[in-house]
Amino acid sequence: MFKILHIHTDPKFFFDTLSYVDDRVDNSIIYVGTENYLIKNKLDKLNINYLIYSPEVAVNSILKDITDFDAVVLNEFCKIKTQIVSMASPENKFYLRLFGYELYQRNLHRYLHSKSIKYRFPIFVKDNDVKKYLKSKLKRVLKLDFRYNEQEQVDLYKKLNSVFLFSEEEYNELNTFFYLPKYIQLPLYPFPVNIKSKKGTIIVGNSKHLWNNHLEIFDIIKGTNPEIFLFYNYGPENGYTKQVEKEGGKIKNLIWQKDFLELDEFNMIYSTASALVINSYRQHALGNIFTAIMSGCKIYLNPKSPTFKWLINEGAIISSVYILKTDILKNNIGLTDIEMQHNINIYNKMRINYNSSNFITNIMSCNS
Repeated sequence: MFKILHIHTDPKFFFDTLSYVDDRVDNSIIYVGTENYLIKNKLDKLNINYLIYSPEVAVNSILKDITDFDAVVLNEFCKIKTQIVSMASPENKFYLRLFGYELYQRNLHRYLHSKSIKYRFPIFVKDNDVKKYLKSKLKRVLKLDFRYNEQEQVDLYKKLNSVFLFSEEEYNELNTFFYLPKYIQLPLYPFPVNIKSKKGTIIVGNSKHLWNNHLEIFDIIKGTNPEIFLFYNYGPENGYTKQVEKEGGKIKNLIWQKDFLELDEFNMIYSTASALVINSYRQHALGNIFTAIMSGCKIYLNPKSPTFKWLINEGAIISSVYILKTDILKNNIGLTDIEMQHNINIYNKMRINYNSSNFITNIMSCNS
């Protein structure tokens, strides 16, 4: 039996472990965090063996535990997981479920619109130090203000056997700017078909986070009057979100969804919406995109995004955010029944090709 240890620090991603359930695999979970009823309840539902360690003892405890496993899956990189990888024996086999932000945040000028950067990372004159202000402004213009230790990134990622991502397009995008080990494709999840009478609503974004580049979309749709549904129920509060709320407040027919919804309510919104707009320049909000496909929504993505390239290459009907205003003015928001079924068929075909059995086989082959 091939033994895999999954190290989690974020309960939102516990369910990802189910992708590794296979007759050939014995899975175990270690959660690093505070033990409470909700955490234990989530883990119990997975029916997978687990341990919970406090952050204070996690590193030393896990370094002892990993010797019993054939593979260790790190669900995103954080300080604790970085310490574990750095201190572990070269004989340990580490695999990173790469969520992307670990690297995307090191190249913000590529993955954020200029207005997103302007309001999230404003430059002020501090203590009347005009010279320092001008220096900061020059670094911003030259795109030299978000630097990182490149050798440190290379050294850390060289300790990994592989990274797990959903598409080769995203791997190639990241590998252009960062060192990455071998790529293994993640399996896709099932999403039910859920299409109801369309209302002409356009869903924008998936959260408050600046990866959505909301402000650019607000600029694109100026002079139009569609019904906009803005998912705005989680994410950090900062200068960027204040500007989003200021500019969004001027848009008629914009509905702010600031509370979390029950799953049935969430699915109902997608089932009756005509379009989804995700203006991320990186791979982002895949669950929302796939829900929208299976709900018959027209999908608008930014052409800079590897997700745009990926889904186009798979044969899906995907539109650029830069034709959104034209489509609104021409009343072309939405897909025909034939186009809806085409995208659903494409996703179902992708699920067959990107299956869990192949995923496990690839991990075991990479481990040998």
